[in-house]
Amino acid sequence: CYNFVYTVKGHTSFNSIDKIITSMKTKILKIIFCLTICVLSVFSSLAQTLEIHQISVGQGDAGLILIRNVELLKSKLAQYNIPLPTESTGILRAALEKNIPLAGTVVKAVLIDTGEGDRQAQKIKTYLEKVGVSGLDYTIISHYDKDHIGGFISLAQQLLSMGEVWDRGDVQPQPKSKLYDKYRMKIAEKGLIRHSVNNGEKIFLGGWGNQRIELLFTSSNGYVLGENTSVSEPRGKPLKDENDLSVSWVLQYGCFRFFSGGDLSGYNACLLYTSPSPRDTE
Repeated sequence: CYNFVYTVKGHTSFNSIDKIITSMKTKILKIIFCLTICVLSVFSSLAQTLEIHQISVGQGDAGLILIRNVELLKSKLAQYNIPLPTESTGILRAALEKNIPLAGTVVKAVLIDTGEGDRQAQKIKTYLEKVGVSGLDYTIISHYDKDHIGGFISLAQQLLSMGEVWDRGDVQPQPKSKLYDKYRMKIAEKGLIRHSVNNGEKIFLGGWGNQRIELLFTSSNGYVLGENTSVSEPRGKPLKDENDLSVSWVLQYGCFRFFSGGDLSGYNACLLYTSPSPRDTE
């Protein structure tokens, strides 16, 4: 922002007036340039779409959140003379069916868990390439069981970037496994930024105004957000295994909500007396 305050005292020459006018023109042009950039950013935000993919990796888990520039996606279809579908949800499907390269259309990419091992990691990598992802902005690890972190090391070797890593941190109890030690070592080796999730934290993914796309963390290490979303509360049940410590989150986009809870377990009140075993809430 610019504040234009000019005070002219006494005699002012035409030369000094010219200088003032020239200075004002320069600053006005700068403002117009900045406003143009802002307007372009707004339209760029409005052109983005949210995609949620669940990658089939068998026993393990691997989810993918993408923010894609839909205008670039449309231009890809036009480049290959593919008719534009009337339904917006059909644009990506048309591109995938025709095997159109989608590199460059993804604005943000978030991977949730990495499958059980190298074979699953290869499936994930192949799928990422298919949908136009060469590197990630964020990797979220819900918990440290093998079927959720087993593919991390292989993916970290193959992808351009794993982005920032979010997990439940080094809070006790920690798993006593070589795989977990290798996971931590790979993060250090690659120089990745690692965040220990605090409930109530958000990752901003895009959007504008009331159409912001955010990922809100809702549980970690046996604590969940209560009615007051700024305060974490104990889950009120014994923590029996790694599943109970899972990170969970809610993806928010306008009025849309999408929840994922890793392997967070809970009790079904309706079945409590007949089947008191914990149930996965994912």
